Amino acid sequence: MRRSTLQCSIVLLAAAFVGLVSARANAQGDQEHRLTELVSPPWGIAAGQAVSISVVVYASRPVVTNDPAVRIQILDTEGEVIAESDEIRVEPGKIRSWDVPRERLPAGEPTGRIQVRARILVTTQALSRPPSLAATTELFDSASGRTSVIWTKLRIRQEFPVG
Repeated sequence: MRRSTLQCSIVLLAAAFVGLVSARANAQGDQEHRLTELVSPPWGIAAGQAVSISVVVYASRPVVTNDPAVRIQILDTEGEVIAESDEIRVEPGKIRSWDVPRERLPAGEPTGRIQVRARILVTTQALSRPPSLAATTELFDSASGRTSVIWTKLRIRQEFPVG
């Protein structure tokens, strides 16, 4: 009887240990990513215009484990998301863009103009080196394709681990 109790205790202790190791591995797995947030200065977009936001990851400094996942957002003056891209994978040495015509954004001033800014969320693996990347925002006339303004510097607002 004593031997049976001892065996049962060992089995329960082993099961608890396996559960603890598994939970710890899942918790570490949840914190394996780093989120970098880039933001643009505010700008206005009017009827008949569109914006193209591009991200490039430089090939000279490749990401060790995988390509960064990028999500691009357009924010209103209150910081609320009014348009968002699907997740975009950016391979080293490649450029990926997302275009948004003014007509896809909510109503603004009676003139059709709206004040916005871009936010780019870049997710990478925390254990890999952060990628060397750049982003540009180009405002252009939808009919002619003629560029009005290009911003080449978006600042990193914050960088933090995510789960």
